Amino acid sequence: MPLPTRPFLVVYIVHHPDFAPGQTVAETLYDHFRRKLFENVAGGTGLSVIYRSVPPTGAAAPLPINFDESETAAVVVLFDEAFAADDAYVAWLEKTAVIADANGLSARVFPVAMDAAFTRSAMVEQAVRWDKWDGADQAVRTRRLISSLTYQFARMLRSYLERLRHPADEDAALERYLKKVQVFLSHSKRDGAGERIAKLVRQALFDGEGLSTFFDVHDIAPGLPFDKVILNQVRVSAVVAIHTDTFSSREWCRREIIEAK
Repeated sequence: MPLPTRPFLVVYIVHHPDFAPGQTVAETLYDHFRRKLFENVAGGTGLSVIYRSVPPTGAAAPLPINFDESETAAVVVLFDEAFAADDAYVAWLEKTAVIADANGLSARVFPVAMDAAFTRSAMVEQAVRWDKWDGADQAVRTRRLISSLTYQFARMLRSYLERLRHPADEDAALERYLKKVQVFLSHSKRDGAGERIAKLVRQALFDGEGLSTFFDVHDIAPGLPFDKVILNQVRVSAVVAIHTDTFSSREWCRREIIEAK
């Protein structure tokens, strides 16, 4: 598989300059996705994160986005009353969405509804609904936004890698993109706490972004060999080890982690 010469993923963060919290949220997103954790994804520098807020001199809207500069691109739009009231910014968003859609699954626009203004947008069904999240603490909501975006970026990158391995038509690519990321919950049932925590994590994943989970009590179909199913699911999942007191003493917990590594 030839390595790409362009960045895997570039994240653009867009907000209206009159939206007071916009710069704070944008800077928090920048700091998170540029950190060391993402160096393996981006080739040693963290993800590329670019602001689109203040228009260039003589223009009424931000610079256009060139989707050819990266393998995949995510446009995060912090949409508020100021954005909605500015016809130039709304036109910029609509045009950007059309261009992104023409680029297929490698370019996505993620509108974030910061307040009720987004209910008037034609893209309301596509929005991350910041305005509906419980609590008024901006830091808590920003952490939830980071979690939501991280999941979506993971889907984009998974889709991109699958296209490199198995080029296919658009319907097959969309089907793979929509497939939920699966989390394998490796836990010990011997001490009671492992299974209890695993169930809580499982429920939290369902209630949050709706990730898929593999939980052997519920997800091994009757008649299938336990060992083959477990090892197969470890290979196709993100593995979370719930390390309670008896975890390391359980043979299958150890095998699951070795297989994951």
